[in-house]
Amino acid sequence: MAKKAAKKEAAQAEVKEKKLGLFDVIGDVSYTKQDLIRSSDDPEVAIKAYNPYMVNKSFSFHVSSIYDANLMNGQAHLDPLLQHDFYLYALRAEKRFSKWFKPEENETLNILAERYNVNLTRAQEIMRVLTDEQLTTIVNEHENKGGVSKR
Repeated sequence: MAKKAAKKEAAQAEVKEKKLGLFDVIGDVSYTKQDLIRSSDDPEVAIKAYNPYMVNKSFSFHVSSIYDANLMNGQAHLDPLLQHDFYLYALRAEKRFSKWFKPEENETLNILAERYNVNLTRAQEIMRVLTDEQLTTIVNEHENKGGVSKR
């Protein structure tokens, strides 16, 4: 028991020394259950590390916490400290680490965005309108840009 208390005190002292980040808060709420925000030197500064949108997104990746994330999405008007407390006491202590989903790179989409000088959303709309032949022509022209063929 004394070892656990010593480890907990050491962890709290370490937290006081460094600035809390988003993943520190997620790990605290999800696994360590230490309430790092209230135990920090300045809780008002520590609560700024809690971004409700990102925390909800993180917990939505896991089957064990997707329901809780959905509940908090519906209660976005609540104070961040209340949302933090909900996760702290509602979630079972469990390591919840996963890769964040990122959109795939689409070279044709990037070429269209560059050619028409638009963002990727608008380039997707343009891509839906163009035929396969037109897309092939545009990609070939892009590859041959500058007078040098990239074969």
